[in-house]
Parts: sequence; structure tokens; C-alpha cells
Amino acid sequence: MAYGTLYAVGVGPGDPELITLKGLRRLQSASVILIPQKDFSIESQAYRIAKTYINPERQKILFLPLPMTKDLKRLNSAWEEILKKVIPVLEAGQDMVYILVGDPFLYGTFIYLFELLKSRNPSIPIEVIPGISSIQAASARVQWPLAVADERVAILPATYEEGESRDYSGRVDPISPFLRQTLEQFDTVVLMKIHRVFDKVLNLLEELGLVENTIYVEKVGFPEERLVRDLRTLRGRELPYLSLLIIKK
Repeated sequence: MAYGTLYAVGVGPGDPELITLKGLRRLQSASVILIPQKDFSIESQAYRIAKTYINPERQKILFLPLPMTKDLKRLNSAWEEILKKVIPVLEAGQDMVYILVGDPFLYGTFIYLFELLKSRNPSIPIEVIPGISSIQAASARVQWPLAVADERVAILPATYEEGESRDYSGRVDPISPFLRQTLEQFDTVVLMKIHRVFDKVLNLLEELGLVENTIYVEKVGFPEERLVRDLRTLRGRELPYLSLLIIKK
């Protein structure tokens, strides 16, 4: 059986001009475009970036519903439904492109589909085309190098190991000890998914004397991009999912 190829294309952080040439060629040549969609009331960010390069008259667009949940049962069920849509098309010999914001293998939803196909249908060819991540784009936008010489960089979700712990004085500390240690030990730290825990992280940055060494970047590359250097102005505000902090000592 001559399978079609599944391509994962990272379309970059927001600016359509940051799609790689290889990614653009795959995007425009594929018969079917797969677009993960977590909320059907809001346009997919990946589609928003790539839609100027997609021709709906000759390309079929499939929106893949993905619930915004950590419930493994619901997530597994969603991926099973996606497999039912994807595998028959690939078995029919048609190429498909799965687009997503940033890079496919850096916190990308494609990783789940990749692992499922590799375990169940290893004969299906898969090609992953890297994309520019929001981390790289934010660094360039604010002109803060991520690392030079032997400096160490840490990239992690701000919610990593989120939960209560106790600091040295016995007070309840809502931030993971691992996050505290990371901020103390690394030269540059990039915190993803900052929107839900921003105030808690701000408190920690104040405690460690790192507020002035930090910049907030929101929706980098999109028209509504925002850069904030005075973090205290954001305290108590509702922040979007596509936001991060760069802390550089």
C-alpha cells in the first residue's frame, strides 16, 4: 500500500512571514490541511497565520476538535476520533499537513498524534518540519539574547508541578520549589503558559529580586502583540494563553 505522507508544519509564532520555505511548500502542495481547534467559537491561531497560503478550492480543510482539558479519558477519546479521520486519507495515498503554532516538537499537540501513529501504523511516513517558536521570536523582538558562551537556559511551563509547598519559614508557597530553584540556578529562564499563574510568579520574582530582569511578551508576531517591561502593571489582570516571560540575569 502506498500511503500518503503526514507532514507536521510549525507555522511560527504569529507572523505569516516567519513560516519556513519548506513548511510553505508542504502547506501549499498537500491535498488535506489538518487544523487542531480547541474552541470552535474562536478562529484557530494556526489557521489565522497560515490561511493566506491555503487554497480551499483545491485543498480540503479538516478542523480537529481538541478539548481544553487535562482529563486523559476525554483527550484519548478525542485523539481516537482524529485517527478515524486521518488514517483513511493517508491510506488512500493523499498527503496531509498538520499545522500548529510554533514548533511541532516543542509543547506541540502534534506530538500526541505522532506517538499514536508510530505505535499503531508505523508504515505511515511522517515528516516533521520545524517552526520558529514564540521563544525565539520573543527573544528577537525584545532583543534579549537567550544565551551566550556557557550560559544556561531553562524553558518550562510556569505551571510545572503547580501546587502548594512550604518555603523555609513554613509559609504556604503556591509555586513549585522546582521553579524557584530554576530561577536561582539558570542564567536565562523562559516561562510558558504564564497566564494562569502570573501573580504567583510575580510574587516570586519580587522575592528573588528579578522583576527588573524580566519582560512579558504576549501574542508575539500577531497584530495585537504586546510587550510589557513593568510587570507590576499586569498584576490581577486576565492574560491570554499565548504569553510568556523571559527572565535574564
